[in-house]
Amino acid sequence: MSYADEAARIATAVAGLPVRVRKWVPDARDPRRRFGGWESAQVAGPAAGAESLAWGIRYGDGREESVQWPDVMFPTETFKEATRRLASPTA
Repeated sequence: MSYADEAARIATAVAGLPVRVRKWVPDARDPRRRFGGWESAQVAGPAAGAESLAWGIRYGDGREESVQWPDVMFPTETFKEATRRLASPTA
């Protein structure tokens, strides 16, 4: 199974759960971006277009976008539910 396939499998399993998404903001002093806090959202499922290692995310204001999974964090309240949904029969 490829990394993209695995990311899609995980996103499908945790779809509907609330998450926090790392917010990146431009930085005039640095051509890269900088961390700007966390934004509440919900996993919508695999990313549109099957982007490698990305999940589809839906924000409370209706925006939807693909987000790289390392920029997604489960709040404490839903982490146990996420791990339950991902339980492996061989674990």
